[in-house]
Amino acid sequence: KNRMGHYNVNAQVYLSDAISLSGLAYKRNINQSAINGDIYDTYNALQGRVADVEYINGVFNLSDLKQNSEGLALQMTLDSEKHQMVLGATLDKNKIQFLQAQKYGEINDTSHVVTPVRDEAYSIAGLYAANFPVIRNDLNGQSTTNSVFFTDTWSPQDTLHITYGARYNWTN
Repeated sequence: KNRMGHYNVNAQVYLSDAISLSGLAYKRNINQSAINGDIYDTYNALQGRVADVEYINGVFNLSDLKQNSEGLALQMTLDSEKHQMVLGATLDKNKIQFLQAQKYGEINDTSHVVTPVRDEAYSIAGLYAANFPVIRNDLNGQSTTNSVFFTDTWSPQDTLHITYGARYNWTN
């Protein structure tokens, strides 16, 4: 399941014929959940070691992602006969939560991975993952990035244009 909300507002005002000021604000929310099945690569190692679990030959892969981002940008543009210069600054904030887990399953006759319904899978010691997902990755984090930038397109002749610029980011 995938859901995304993205909202932005932007505006531009001309201070003169040659100078404009523009800004942007955005907010984005992403929620993704996934379940898929796969062959359990090490199920052969279980055979003979744990009684009567030959049918635990599949695994469920579970994932959940939540990401919230927001930001602002402001820039000033100067147009002259030989130059188009842009100076600006941005602020971006990001929060993320990611969870990945696995759970034992059984690949049935129709090649679908299903939850094992046999009672022994829940009572045999060491088969915790047949009843409850085992967390493989649980990531939570956030970052903030502040940036300033400059670019200029210099046109010394009508057929020659040179663009150069710089950007500096502070991220934590």
